[in-house]
Amino acid sequence: MNLINISDPASIKNYFLKVRELQKSGNEFPVNLDDVFPLVYSQRGKAVSHLRDNFIENEDYTIISQMGKNTKGRNKYEYFLSVSAMEFFVAKKVKEVFEVYRQVFHKTLDEKQKPLSQLEILAQSAQILLQQDQRISQIESKLNLIEENQIIAKEELFALPFPISNEPIPEMSTRDKIRRMVNKLSVKLNLSQNDIWNRVYQELYYTYHVSIKAKKKISKSESWLDVADRTGNIDKMYIVVSNIINK
Repeated sequence: MNLINISDPASIKNYFLKVRELQKSGNEFPVNLDDVFPLVYSQRGKAVSHLRDNFIENEDYTIISQMGKNTKGRNKYEYFLSVSAMEFFVAKKVKEVFEVYRQVFHKTLDEKQKPLSQLEILAQSAQILLQQDQRISQIESKLNLIEENQIIAKEELFALPFPISNEPIPEMSTRDKIRRMVNKLSVKLNLSQNDIWNRVYQELYYTYHVSIKAKKKISKSESWLDVADRTGNIDKMYIVVSNIINK
């Protein structure tokens, strides 16, 4: 079928009549996406993305691969919608289109509608519940598949032959031990690291009469911890920090 023209109600109605005939003949997906997407979307890609994100394949739409139909010789994928999917996907978004759609697929408002029997109402309700269960089952199946793939990926990762080193872990230096203890004190006492360092220097001075900050740095990049290490006071500083932690 050809693309429909939104400015021509006769063209729209003629298209819907053909769709209805295809539907009556047993075609579950009579609406070609390429025919209707220009009514709402500026680009086919946007229409395809919306369709795949919000509708269920093989229930609301189906995909057919056209061998070598692409301009680059690649397969072209055509999307065909069910009538109900087309109603929500396109028709209800454009007032002029939906008016014609209603005339073709629904009874007009002034027509007398035969009230449904209780049995028909129950049958419709059961059908709606069945469709909802099918949608939920499909979603659950997809989630289960994702979870299974994640488990398999983890198992395969742990099964890989990682090289194992027999080298012993080097002992942490006194400097690094001091840094780690200062970090822990900062978290434990809810104080900044700068406050903790000032307390360490103060305890070092009163305990060992060593004033680190009174000593001269040999470069701008040298830290006070570097100064303590260079001047042979790093072990004393370690004892001071350990005592602060144990208090």
